[in-house]
Amino acid sequence: MDGLLGLAATGDLDGAVLGRELGELAAAGVLKVNRVASALDDAAAAGAVSAVWQTAAAALVPLSGLDKARSGTADLMAVAARCARASGASGLPPELAAVAARGGSSRLVAAARELQAALAA
Repeated sequence: MDGLLGLAATGDLDGAVLGRELGELAAAGVLKVNRVASALDDAAAAGAVSAVWQTAAAALVPLSGLDKARSGTADLMAVAARCARASGASGLPPELAAVAARGGSSRLVAAARELQAALAA
């Protein structure tokens, strides 16, 4: 976490690359999504909101393509929504828009819709 905060503070963090790697590892079952979500939520609380938005959005792309959502994916989506709203981010990746467009009311779909609304505001 300290490394992420330090890189974010200096502008040296490539959130898209970090997020993509985290997402692919989590999709493969190597990382637990809930732990990634918790660490990113802590980083956002420490002030790295924009970096967390970039990282979470990128991490969610490979996770959104799974047939069965990994436990904690809704939590990561909720972190992304909070950070998108707080940072004034824009641009919902199409893979996440597809999750928001799914039928039903699962936590994941609800969090994706919350993210979509945050980016539209």
